Amino acid sequence: MCLQAKRLLLVEDEPLLLLSLQEGLSELGCSVVAAECRLPGAIESASRLDFDAALLDISIAGESVGPVALALEERGIPFVFATGYETHPVVDAFPAAAHLRKPYLLETVEQALNEVLAQREGL
Repeated sequence: MCLQAKRLLLVEDEPLLLLSLQEGLSELGCSVVAAECRLPGAIESASRLDFDAALLDISIAGESVGPVALALEERGIPFVFATGYETHPVVDAFPAAAHLRKPYLLETVEQALNEVLAQREGL
């Protein structure tokens, strides 16, 4: 599977990492529909925008990304958690969700997103 032409939501509170992800995913042919660095905007985007998958930092400015994951799950939109934590209650609350350990490479982000999109499409 290829990420070419896939639309993504990014939720990350580290500005440099967010910018790097946007640039890297753009190079892979993705379009970033929204890049959110605060929880209220992330919840709004997850609830209303049209996109194929999301990459979610586990903790946004000290707040759990759980409400965003719940909104995505309710809409049937696949997502990948990104975390520097060994364990986290949000990951435990969504055991079927894919997750990446920080720091990560663009290749691992690409692989994780391809996996969740393939599962969604039944491949």
